[in-house]
Amino acid sequence: MTIKKDPNLDTEWNDVLRAKGILPPKEEKEITEEDLIKMVESTIENKSKELEWMLSQTGAVNIDLEEALRGEVKDVMNIAIRDSAKKQKG
Repeated sequence: MTIKKDPNLDTEWNDVLRAKGILPPKEEKEITEEDLIKMVESTIENKSKELEWMLSQTGAVNIDLEEALRGEVKDVMNIAIRDSAKKQKG
């Protein structure tokens, strides 16, 4: 029985095998600007949903809003998330 392992799997053992020349160099995937935008948008959306859920669970905010207001609430939440991230970094 042969198990085929992914040589691009990021493990310390594979790094050692690459250093010894047993495995080929790791293939680096180029990240485009579009990929970065998708990652940031996805993160913002996930954090917005998480914050929305937390606020609804605490009863601090009734999230049963009209769709027109939902976008404005998301904008405010996104700003709050960014400010919070800046404070944590700094």
